[in-house]
Amino acid sequence: MIPSSAFTLVEVMMAAAILGVFLMVSYKLFIGGQKTATKAAWTNFAVDRLRNATQLINQELKKATFPTTLLTDAVKDPSNVKDLNFGKEYFVKIHPNSDNDNGGKFEASEIPDNSEKIVMKWVICEPERPPQPGKMQKKEMVFIPVKNTLVKVGQLRVRSRSYTYDTTGLPNYVESVPAFKPTEIQKSFTDTQLLDDVQWIRFNIPEFSKDPQRIKIEFHCQCPQDPKTFKDNFTTITPNTGVSALE
Repeated sequence: MIPSSAFTLVEVMMAAAILGVFLMVSYKLFIGGQKTATKAAWTNFAVDRLRNATQLINQELKKATFPTTLLTDAVKDPSNVKDLNFGKEYFVKIHPNSDNDNGGKFEASEIPDNSEKIVMKWVICEPERPPQPGKMQKKEMVFIPVKNTLVKVGQLRVRSRSYTYDTTGLPNYVESVPAFKPTEIQKSFTDTQLLDDVQWIRFNIPEFSKDPQRIKIEFHCQCPQDPKTFKDNFTTITPNTGVSALE
């Protein structure tokens, strides 16, 4: 009798088991490699975005200024404006901490879904050349949460509106409230993405003051799919205006 060359049931089951183990190990190695590659790509991208964001904010706050006629003989000192709150309109305004005595930390988890939070404001005024109209830009940094992520993160955007105002009025016309009424330029609104995957932003200054203060702004970006993967960066800048708390 010629021996049968067919596999027995036991041999088939053993082969299937070995193949199953091999496929499972291969799958885990594939997924692990994919996760590693994803983390590496996210990290490299985050480093570039953080560098660009800190450079942009640094440049923006360097240009924060009062209207020219609100000044005396120094860039940092507003003139004797009767309404002190008017001068504060042009301060850099940042999110305060609970004690309201210096800058604070603000997290994406603090913002309800379908909502957003303004975390900083500043004004850039161009040098005036009467009788030409004066120009200014009012800007704000907005924190918008992102839904359905393993780690609660958000997006930072910079919004801007441009205005013009008359420069042919009485001396120190800017001091005269409500005579000074900037007019918004039509279609001047811009909304630019600054940074995404932001878990928190933190501001730090010595104190809120009418005098220029050194501001430190820190950004913490978190990989939405991995709580252990994150990147940080910061910038420091002393604007030409005072610094006050956002209300």
